[in-house]
Amino acid sequence: MSDCDNLAVAASPRLSVILVTDRYETVRRMVESLAAQTRPEEVELVFVAPANAGIPVDAAELRPFAAVQVAEVDSVLRLARARAVGVRAATAPLVYLAETHAFPQPGFVEEVVLAHDLGWSAVVPAVGNANPDDGARSWSILLLDYGDRLATNPPGERGKLGPHNTAVERELLVQLEGYLPALLAPGSALADELRKRGAKIGFHPAALIDHVNVSKPVAWAGERFAGGVLLAQARVGRWGLGRRLLYAAGSPLIPFVWISRTLRIVDWRNRRREVPLLTLPLMLLGTVIWAVGECAGYLGLGGDAEVRMTEYEMHKLRYATRVNP
Repeated sequence: MSDCDNLAVAASPRLSVILVTDRYETVRRMVESLAAQTRPEEVELVFVAPANAGIPVDAAELRPFAAVQVAEVDSVLRLARARAVGVRAATAPLVYLAETHAFPQPGFVEEVVLAHDLGWSAVVPAVGNANPDDGARSWSILLLDYGDRLATNPPGERGKLGPHNTAVERELLVQLEGYLPALLAPGSALADELRKRGAKIGFHPAALIDHVNVSKPVAWAGERFAGGVLLAQARVGRWGLGRRLLYAAGSPLIPFVWISRTLRIVDWRNRRREVPLLTLPLMLLGTVIWAVGECAGYLGLGGDAEVRMTEYEMHKLRYATRVNP
């Protein structure tokens, strides 16, 4: 159950930004990034948070926005469920599923709205590195997870999108109501379900976010492992035992497939001159750790990866060494 309070209304918003957080300080920098946009008056902020999160409803920093809501939930440990609550609470025609550590750059809101006006039902923004000075660990995650979303990649229609850092027409998401929490989880068939309903998914690199990547060594490995487990757990709910065992047996192939695909997407021949020397070895190591996590998930092992991943996702700045101001 959620308790939604509309706290301020200045104009009809065009974009609702869903911010799942345990407390206001966790998303303060995100709020500052959004308030610095050229058109914050077109943005509705939808905080999804526990009752004790301390959202400062009367703060001056929230006044530039068209509307502010708080959707109260008992827990934010299940990010997909919490984001589904935020979608239901949103009032703008376009919903942006934000992360606490992926900061919109100048012009982001304007470009997302423009892309939607041009006919894209779902808008996929470009992703840059918010902590490039953290070296190869930061770059390895950026290239592996977002190599197909770098600003240097060409715009155009896409066949897939993630359940976060993506803007989607709210009406399309509402149509998925019974399945929405599951479809907002990593590894889901969200893109397929949207396309079944006539959605057009477009990559729009002019809309840019800077993403903080885990860089502290233990956390870097832990996040890679938990990500693999979580992806497998999202898949096995739809699979029988035979397919689970088949994918577990095939998991050693994951690093080779992932690395070869990423190097092709990011144009490694030219990209390698721009990144730290150890980036490629760490990309390989990261995919190996991820593959071990996937294998564990297919076999019903790995524990509650969603809770562990939520900690990394919610407080990623704790697990990065140097983040650009």
